[in-house]
Amino acid sequence: MFQASRSWLMGLAVLALALGACVEGGKKGSAAPAKAAPAKVAPVGKLDPTDGTYRLTLELLPAPVRETFEKQAAGNPMRGFSSEMRDGKPTYDCDVFINGKKNEVIVDADGKLLSTPINAAEAAAGAKSAKKEAGKPAKADKKKAGRKRAGGKKARGANAAPATAEFRDEFSVDKTKLSDRGNSEYCVLQPGYRLIYSDGKDTLTITVLDETKMVDGVKTRVIEERETKDLKLAEVSRNWFAIDKATGDLYYFGESVDMYDPTGKVTGHEGGWEAGVDGAKFGLGLPGKPVVGDKYCQEVAPKVAMDRAEVVSITETAKVPAGEFKNCLKTKESSALEAGTGEKIYAPDTGLIKDDEFELVKKEIPLPDAVSKAFKAAFPKGEIEKLDIDEENGVMVYDFEFKNGAVEQETDIAGDGTILETTLVVEAKDVPQAAMKAIEKAAGGGKLTRIEKIDIQYETKDGKAVKLAKPIRHFAVEYEKGGQSGEVVVTPDGAPVEE
Repeated sequence: MFQASRSWLMGLAVLALALGACVEGGKKGSAAPAKAAPAKVAPVGKLDPTDGTYRLTLELLPAPVRETFEKQAAGNPMRGFSSEMRDGKPTYDCDVFINGKKNEVIVDADGKLLSTPINAAEAAAGAKSAKKEAGKPAKADKKKAGRKRAGGKKARGANAAPATAEFRDEFSVDKTKLSDRGNSEYCVLQPGYRLIYSDGKDTLTITVLDETKMVDGVKTRVIEERETKDLKLAEVSRNWFAIDKATGDLYYFGESVDMYDPTGKVTGHEGGWEAGVDGAKFGLGLPGKPVVGDKYCQEVAPKVAMDRAEVVSITETAKVPAGEFKNCLKTKESSALEAGTGEKIYAPDTGLIKDDEFELVKKEIPLPDAVSKAFKAAFPKGEIEKLDIDEENGVMVYDFEFKNGAVEQETDIAGDGTILETTLVVEAKDVPQAAMKAIEKAAGGGKLTRIEKIDIQYETKDGKAVKLAKPIRHFAVEYEKGGQSGEVVVTPDGAPVEE
């Protein structure tokens, strides 16, 4: 679902250029009036106060800018569109990912390239490789390597990992701002959320418990991991996490571990550690906005637990028993205490989907009675196909994708049972003429692959669902052009809706 629908950022910021009048003439020899200082131009998009840039989507960019970006990308993935003022004029930039490597592209408002051109041969090769690999499942790692998921298991294998000095182990964060619950792109830290994995007969179950623990002065959320081997319990760990809601960074404060023998007897507590005890410090469990090449320590417990990770890709496509996932985060895992490397893959809005041989089989989201009753009352014949959970402005929101007969629908329901919005998949003939005209213009001749009609009745604000004075309708469209996919959202009269 297009989550930006309730952001209420309707319309575009208009480029306003105040031109200073330049008067030539008058009597011969008379001095021309001084030119007025040009006014600053306000770029299109939403201003991000954290870095002074303007957040954009591809369809909101001026045509010359979009054309240059697409030419430089040459069919490779593009992300992170933004704009900022340079010398009083707007410039635009985006990140082009070629085989997992990020290339920054900067242009001016006329589409003139300001950054170093991307090598055309590399771009073509990258696009060819991406097209070939699209839709294929990630190759299974046959090594028995990093077993750390949310907690800290040791890496095993033959090849030594890079030196610790290459990895960040200090994190500038105000611990008073950390929370024991919340979501980021690749993490769901909500009580009751559960992920179930399998590797043949072996299983792993990760559950966000309705428990908290004070660690190093921070209230952390407890995540339990239960691992079985040959159908018998092998290990149970209780991991302590807290999230920075402003950045999405997930910090790891330690774990307690119980190891079991085949008879069910506890045999040890290998790998247990706690931030603030015996020189241990909290680590970065998962970055909220991962950057390819970033290296960070997940555990900082000398001689006990020193796991770390490197971001390898943020455009991975992976297929596991639970389904196919795109735009995934892939990390290479290692330990400063042992040799070997492992691999993990995280999917947007889901979390960890692959940990070496363990692959996600099922995702469970417990439904409050109020949510369940509201869904059944509104859609008595609805067959749920997908369910996600998110937190918006202090409100827990349950996002349903379901079939209502032969019709594809979606709905967002707040934790108290309030239906915030509903979405219906429609055809082009169901879209008003003005809206379709704007959609086709934004798509630039691209193929329209999905059209959604979104009706919004409530917004989330200060921990509550607030009814709108007047319901809002949007049309959200996905399209493909030149090997790239895009999205555009408009009102019935064709006005664009900013994400």
